[in-house]
Amino acid sequence: MKRKCWKASSEVCKKQNMVLNPHHVFIAGAQKCGTSTLFNWLRGHPSLCTAVKREYQGSVKELHFFAGNNWRRGFDWYAAQYLQPELRCIDATPLYLSSSKAPPRIARVFPGAKIIVTLRDPVARAMSQFNHYCQDLPDSENWDWRCPGAGFSENINEELRSPFPDWQGLLGRGKYAEQLRYWHQFLPSHRMLILVMEEWSANCDQAYKDILDFLELDFVPRDSLDAAHRRTYQSNIKCDDSARRLADYFAPANREFYELIGREVPAWEKSCLPGS
Repeated sequence: MKRKCWKASSEVCKKQNMVLNPHHVFIAGAQKCGTSTLFNWLRGHPSLCTAVKREYQGSVKELHFFAGNNWRRGFDWYAAQYLQPELRCIDATPLYLSSSKAPPRIARVFPGAKIIVTLRDPVARAMSQFNHYCQDLPDSENWDWRCPGAGFSENINEELRSPFPDWQGLLGRGKYAEQLRYWHQFLPSHRMLILVMEEWSANCDQAYKDILDFLELDFVPRDSLDAAHRRTYQSNIKCDDSARRLADYFAPANREFYELIGREVPAWEKSCLPGS
């Protein structure tokens, strides 16, 4: 039996005797595109509240609520993760962008939310995901790659033969235009800020100001805008034939993305190694 509390955010909060600011902030993805860095920029802002790990009072970036098993816990669990619910709360779960479940759920619970999306060259993104999953073995064995422990080329070949559902996998997550168009069915485009990692990482000060403007927040200086979660790459991940093949594979999807945002991204047209 469905809970009535999912009809709207205000009704949810009243039924749970809790209040969450309806102007929620989501950093929805994409995975391996700098979401941790953007989260670090915002989490110290006095008008924003992050979820808290109560054992040590540390900030929690990803709640995996609107896409994932935590949805079953109900809104009371979600609201309880925020200790200052009168502020605008941040949920920076990269899985949301590639999930078919997250957009309708977010639109229903937080229709006034603002969504930040950061993207990067899909070839570099796929390499970064592969590197991450290799480093997290054996925990990553059941994640979205076809041949855990095998090489990059083997994983790409197998995913081409057997794609993942939704927009999962090394390839699926890089089809940005498809994902964004799906989101636009549930939330208007003016509530979404689309950023390109290669561009904002080259001018972090301006990017930070642009994000605050989008969220309609006062400027608060940050001590550091350094990148988070830089990883060392394995020797078998390089711009080889697999990377060049992926560039051809993603070319049509990139053109769709350029049409969606009304411009090209020059950095994606250059051959480059993965960054972080």
